[in-house]
Amino acid sequence: MRFIKRLAFAVVLGIIIGVWLGMSGTNFNTTTLILIVAGIVVVSYGAWIIPTNYLLRYSRNNDAVDKCIRKLGRTIPYYAAVCDLIDGKPESAAEKLGSINNDKLRAVLGANLAIASERWQEAEQHINQQDNNDVKYVARALVRLLQDDQSGFEQSKRMVDHQGLKYALEAEEAFRRGDFTKADELGELAIAHTAGLQRYAFIRYRELRVAEPNRKTYF
Repeated sequence: MRFIKRLAFAVVLGIIIGVWLGMSGTNFNTTTLILIVAGIVVVSYGAWIIPTNYLLRYSRNNDAVDKCIRKLGRTIPYYAAVCDLIDGKPESAAEKLGSINNDKLRAVLGANLAIASERWQEAEQHINQQDNNDVKYVARALVRLLQDDQSGFEQSKRMVDHQGLKYALEAEEAFRRGDFTKADELGELAIAHTAGLQRYAFIRYRELRVAEPNRKTYF
């Protein structure tokens, strides 16, 4: 809906500029007008997508990231579900799963929900749908760790490229063996080596886990 509003605004603005140019004596044809409108559409869309992409991938301002994903969550089911997860409402997130049209994003959310509920077979099905190396092997490593499969955990962890995500897995491993001091140290490294939504999620998930009486994971 917001994209349609932006497109309509760009079209109207393009027409206004075209009329103004015509009244100013500038010679232009239909092709020129179309190019003007197209250019405004591109600029309008870029003015929205570039800062949004920066916040989700590179920002270290948690308040700004929080506002961004909650704004996106008003119109995009995936981000609405993400907001539910970081607010500790997995049941509400699960209800939105069927509304997510993107297969990869639906699989990411489905894997997270299945792992949290220890539905291992379902988690594997979602993980197998992933084509992003880090997303796939981080989830697989976590499943192996929670299943006490140390060999499988190490094998999957070796496939992860992102150092921050490796630190997160190592924090989970330290937590599972009861070395809470080491888990905190590695957890801080994971947060320090990530940014955007990933960093924000680590911070929020850790806050949620600390409040759980029967905590099973670090993040």
